[in-house]
Amino acid sequence: MIIDLVMIGLGLVALTVGADYLVRAVVTVADRLNVSTLLVSLTVVALGTSLPEFFVVVGSLFKDAPGIGMGNIVGSNIANLLLVLGVAAVIRPIATSHAMLRRDGLAMLAGTLVFVAGSSTGVIGPATGLVFVGLLVAYFAHCFFKDGGVDADGIEDVLPMSNAVLALTLLAALAALLIGSELLVNGALSLARSLGVSETAIGLTLVAVGTSLPELATTLAAARRRQFDVIVGNVLGSNLFNLLGVVGVASLIAPIAVPVEILELDLWLMALASLTALVLLRTGWTLDRREATAMLAVYGVYVVFQFAPMTMF
Repeated sequence: MIIDLVMIGLGLVALTVGADYLVRAVVTVADRLNVSTLLVSLTVVALGTSLPEFFVVVGSLFKDAPGIGMGNIVGSNIANLLLVLGVAAVIRPIATSHAMLRRDGLAMLAGTLVFVAGSSTGVIGPATGLVFVGLLVAYFAHCFFKDGGVDADGIEDVLPMSNAVLALTLLAALAALLIGSELLVNGALSLARSLGVSETAIGLTLVAVGTSLPELATTLAAARRRQFDVIVGNVLGSNLFNLLGVVGVASLIAPIAVPVEILELDLWLMALASLTALVLLRTGWTLDRREATAMLAVYGVYVVFQFAPMTMF
């Protein structure tokens, strides 16, 4: 079990560091090519925070472990809504934007419902995946043309290095993601067998929280700076990208099976968490500490429920 936890820990570190450097390297390329900052934010940064989930899902396909892959996606979205938002709001109540909730909040909720519908057959195939990706691209295009482009001068986190070193950094970041996903999936599978619990439970909790660490780190930094739009936008955008982008692209590689336990319960809990979070953000246009504490308590119960035998309830 200790070896399994070490593998999981190393995998999470490799995924987090690899995603961070890949995003910064691609942003640097965009800066040198004078690509719009907004376009980079809507695509590269959104992709970057979902890279750990993507590589875990793809890794689970080759390991025939759909519980790890789909559990990771659904569990990560639940963690983003209840854990990440909850922790941030406990630190500092989050003031929300009417415009953001009206557009991005409703887009996230609509994407969640589309994902639930697409998963209802028990298998997400290439045709459904193409629909997911098409909807995500349409949303990005709408955001880009609605907000308009801006100059690339405002892009942050560029890497001060030569083109040759930048290319090597891109390759090293991709390698870290591949190795990290391999370690994480293998460690999670072994841990599930050691504990005698389902792969899905591990995917919904331990793996999901681990791959949500980039969102949590970004959110905590934004909370300290009172950048509330960054907090909410990060969670909403990450959830939408996880469902439509990650699963959509992964399903083009191979059909993704949806475990029965996720179909029967966790998909609906994710949809309920999405709706509840939006309602709480809308109420008074602030997510206060009392509401955040309740969200964290609910998430704690959810995690315990995943590992507790049904006979206990």
